[in-house]
Amino acid sequence: MEVRAAITQARNLYNVKVTGNSVAMADGSTDGILFGGYAADSWNVYGMIASGDVLQASAGGFGVRLFRGVNCMVDKNLITGSNYAIYIDTCNQLVLSYNLVSGSGICGLQATNDSNDAIVTGNLFTEVQNKGIFVTSSSDRWMMNFNLFRNTAKASGQKAAEFSAGSTKGSFNGNLFWSNQTTKPATLLYTTSDTTLFMYAGNNLVGAYSGTAPINVASSVGSATATNMS
Repeated sequence: MEVRAAITQARNLYNVKVTGNSVAMADGSTDGILFGGYAADSWNVYGMIASGDVLQASAGGFGVRLFRGVNCMVDKNLITGSNYAIYIDTCNQLVLSYNLVSGSGICGLQATNDSNDAIVTGNLFTEVQNKGIFVTSSSDRWMMNFNLFRNTAKASGQKAAEFSAGSTKGSFNGNLFWSNQTTKPATLLYTTSDTTLFMYAGNNLVGAYSGTAPINVASSVGSATATNMS
């Protein structure tokens, strides 16, 4: 089934594709694409692709919001101006690739509540106020490679990428951080002490930070290799 709609809110979906929509949302509480209803509901989404959509949210909105989905893909979307560009809650087996996320207020991509087994690759996060990527609440096995973070973590004290609250067994490799903003973040990659079995290497930090420890990870994680800084 293929859906072309401004806002999709549905439960118990099987093999759905949402594509080719251009959505400009005036209501800050509105989601561009919403699958699965809300967190208190009990349902599942099995097999979903959101691809080739243009989603322009107001300050309080979500671009793509997905609850309790399995085998889902979000790729090649343009998402601007939202609080959360991509919000993943209690989902498994995901591919999030080649999205352009611009101007988000809180987070470019957030994964929470035991969302596991994801590949995040080839995305551009630009002019994001707080975090580009935030993986939290026991969300495990996230592989994040070859993403570009441009002028991300603009607000004071923010990190471009953060893994926390028991989110383990992930990798963060081959990403590029770049910034030409006057106030640069002190920390780009951050993990908390309950993050373990986490691999990070080969990230390129190009004038993107102001502090002495742009990679600030817990001792439980281990050491980086081949991280380039300039």
